[in-house]
Amino acid sequence: MPRHVLESAAGAVADIGLRIAVEAFAWSAINSVPTTSALLARANASNAGHLLDVWHFYNTGSTTRIDHRPRRRNRRRCATQRRPPRARLLPGGGDLDVRGFVTAVKSIGYDGPFSIESSYPEFRELDIAEAAALAFDATMKFF
Repeated sequence: MPRHVLESAAGAVADIGLRIAVEAFAWSAINSVPTTSALLARANASNAGHLLDVWHFYNTGSTTRIDHRPRRRNRRRCATQRRPPRARLLPGGGDLDVRGFVTAVKSIGYDGPFSIESSYPEFRELDIAEAAALAFDATMKFF
């Protein structure tokens, strides 16, 4: 995303109090957390910031530990595969270090909201109340 596109989008929504979230996707032009940081640093858009997603964070090669070597995955397949183990399970249901991610984000002073994104067939078929309860219980294990 060119800087002027971000600035234009941020400017268009600033007056109504909205913020723009920029998220790194491994297969996009904004393909890493450092690339996102550089874009945000260059842009004149005070209402724009990072959207950090645990799945995209690790699948762009980011890590919460210096000695951790990121695993290389077929990222497009991981993003679209509909069955575990690569499906987007509830927090803690897969092989990503959710606790390390939450700890790292909080350690740099983040105190805003957290949310989850889960997408696998069995979850989507649940009654909304049951899905919400499962999502809440899975998430709260990390707080």
